[in-house]
Amino acid sequence: SLFWLWLMLRALRRRRQESGLEDDDDTDYDAHLEDSSSGQRLKDNGIWFMELLAFIFLLVSFSMGNYWTWSIFWPARDMTETQPIDWCNHSLLEICNYSGYKIYPGHGKRVVKVDGKVHIYLNSKCQRSADMRRNPRRVTWTVYYRRKHKKGASEQEVKKRTRRNIKFQRAITGVTWNEILAKRNQQPEFRKAQRQDAINAAKQAKKVKAQQKKVVQSTVLKSGKQVKKPEKIQKNVPKAGPKKGTQR
Repeated sequence: SLFWLWLMLRALRRRRQESGLEDDDDTDYDAHLEDSSSGQRLKDNGIWFMELLAFIFLLVSFSMGNYWTWSIFWPARDMTETQPIDWCNHSLLEICNYSGYKIYPGHGKRVVKVDGKVHIYLNSKCQRSADMRRNPRRVTWTVYYRRKHKKGASEQEVKKRTRRNIKFQRAITGVTWNEILAKRNQQPEFRKAQRQDAINAAKQAKKVKAQQKKVVQSTVLKSGKQVKKPEKIQKNVPKAGPKKGTQR
């Protein structure tokens, strides 16, 4: 479009040169306008108007051609609707029923059998092999053959990540970390003495409890009341019936 507009401007220039209006001196041009008739003036005005219109078209086409250049000054637009399709997306890929290779959009052959089952083949070679009932596990170039005979397994091996168990020392509920360190750093003699004190305290509490029990029993005997022992509750156990014989 720019080329045709340039040709239009060039033709207009030539017409002006032929009519004798292409003069650098403004005074001569004004004198010519005064001497020219009204029809000639209208013709000159038409040429000027056409040239101006062509120049406007040139500017518009130039601005539209540099759309992306000027768009950096405009606010960002939502490009979600104009994003290119990701043809490598796994949801768009299909698997060949015979070879096991991936089929990208726009490729492959789709065959519908008489029973209604749809078979997808990568190319006519896979389709012919399937029609001839060749076992894909015996054809060397299929994925099933390579998987069966472990071809290229070394390339697919993934390095295992080494996991190291790192121990963290932290406090627990109700006990701070300083208290835990203090208990861990205690001497064996101190622990033995602490354990013996706990045993003596337990024995003393047991002794006091036994004395209180004796006092209660003596008061009951003096009052003449007999203490009833709790009766044992018998469970209803079903009687064992005769054993049933088994048939041979």
